[in-house]
Amino acid sequence: MGRLLARDSVGAEWGSGNTTRWFARHTKHLTSFETTPPYYEQVAAGLRAEGLTNVDYRLIPHDFEGEDDEQEMHRNPFVRAAYEFGDETLDYALVDSAPRGCLCAGVAPKLKR
Repeated sequence: MGRLLARDSVGAEWGSGNTTRWFARHTKHLTSFETTPPYYEQVAAGLRAEGLTNVDYRLIPHDFEGEDDEQEMHRNPFVRAAYEFGDETLDYALVDSAPRGCLCAGVAPKLKR
């Protein structure tokens, strides 16, 4: 993956973790979204410990377990976050969280061709 991304790459991810620190170390800027408060705190502490300041790390608490209304999921702030980015402004995106289909539909136009 490192060969596909450049130091000046800008990206976003839904669902944080080890990838958050990896992207922060290898690319210019990352916007990362997390839904689970304790896990958010754990990842945030890791970013601080490594001095990684190029991450806009956001907590948007929500549990999508059992939700099946796709229109309602598209209105959720976690999914709506994909629409904050301008079209074709992201070099990469990682969707590692539910609802994957909704998130992929929202972020796809934001990726550079």
